[in-house]
Amino acid sequence: MVKKPQKPKSLLEIGFETGAEAGEAPDAFTMSRYKPEFVLGFVSGYSTAESVRQANRDVAAVMAADLGLQYGLPLDTLLRELEFRPDLRSIVEDAYDAAAHPDSVN
Repeated sequence: MVKKPQKPKSLLEIGFETGAEAGEAPDAFTMSRYKPEFVLGFVSGYSTAESVRQANRDVAAVMAADLGLQYGLPLDTLLRELEFRPDLRSIVEDAYDAAAHPDSVN
């Protein structure tokens, strides 16, 4: 039986797998060595895994916002590429804004 060659994984896919398996999120300096596509995949994978660990979908949105800001990913990129549902989208926006402006009063 002949196996079909597999298509190489994209940086986004590799980042997602790495994030999903990570025990903790690296600091911004460490992540600065990677291409933005990998970082975006990592944020998605790590956020998804953390929401499963905590059994709470909102955790993925807040984690993605926190890590996205920490790693220098623009909010519009997070929202566009990670394709959050409308209810989670507003949580991402609020969490990103709160993390970006920690001293502001709501």
